[in-house]
Amino acid sequence: FLTAVSPYIAEQVSKFSKVSASVIPNPMPTVPVISVDAMRRDGPQDLNAPVVAMILNGWGRLKNPLKGLKAFSLLRSYMPSARLRLYGHDFGPGQLAERLARAQGLIAGVEFIGTIQHSDLLVELSTSNVLLHPSLEEACPLVLVEAMALGIPVVAGDASGAVPWMVDHGKCGILTDVRSADAMCQSLLVLLQDRARYNTIREAGVRRAGEVFNADAVAE
Repeated sequence: FLTAVSPYIAEQVSKFSKVSASVIPNPMPTVPVISVDAMRRDGPQDLNAPVVAMILNGWGRLKNPLKGLKAFSLLRSYMPSARLRLYGHDFGPGQLAERLARAQGLIAGVEFIGTIQHSDLLVELSTSNVLLHPSLEEACPLVLVEAMALGIPVVAGDASGAVPWMVDHGKCGILTDVRSADAMCQSLLVLLQDRARYNTIREAGVRRAGEVFNADAVAE
């Protein structure tokens, strides 16, 4: 028996095996650390002063954080009140991300939060307007699932491994060229300046998280 966490991985492993892989995605955590329904009830905050979250572990090439920071810097030229919250290893106060961002003049509006407890991370993510995920390649990152479950639209890579499949090829997020800071910025603007589309994507993400990545659905 051979399984893969996404069609992207199934395609990659098929090159090395005569057995076809069944896709069994990573499930959402089953521990009720937050009340998802309660947090979604109020809907999005003011989209004219958006809070963008970026959650990456490590300042690596495939994570592509610098382009994400540049995209946010461009976004602030259109939305000066926008804020970016950075989470994960290397992204805390005084850590590598802040030092490199400061050297390139990319710290305006940025909060370097770093690594925090998972339950706290989900609570903070629920208060964001959008998750920017600039990663160049992914297998099945749970952060996208968690964002969708919380009703947080995603802006992510149109060729980043399993990402297009996870967001249902653009129904649950905006897919863009994450190698381009300008493309990411424009995608953020498209999302944040169209409340009807924002809400449609938001609702689609909640449905997909429950139908595809819910632990019961995965177990079945």
